[in-house]
Amino acid sequence: MANYSKWEEYLKTQHDSFEIEFKEIEKIIGKLPLSAYEYKEWWSNHPSHPNLKTSNKLLLKRPTMSQNMKLQTLILRNFWTK
Repeated sequence: MANYSKWEEYLKTQHDSFEIEFKEIEKIIGKLPLSAYEYKEWWSNHPSHPNLKTSNKLLLKRPTMSQNMKLQTLILRNFWTK
């Protein structure tokens, strides 16, 4: 099961925009569900998703998230409100 408190700590160290590989996310929070690798919707900006709940707790605005399923990367833009 993923540890999203570690994801929160990681996000606090990042700049306004960054890219991270799925395998790096797993090093931070633990095993991602198989659906994270199979469905881009798992990464959507929907409030029910744990990764976005953590992001929203830290932010004043919602980041733009995109993912490259082939390269297994997540890109977050406009992360921090300045």
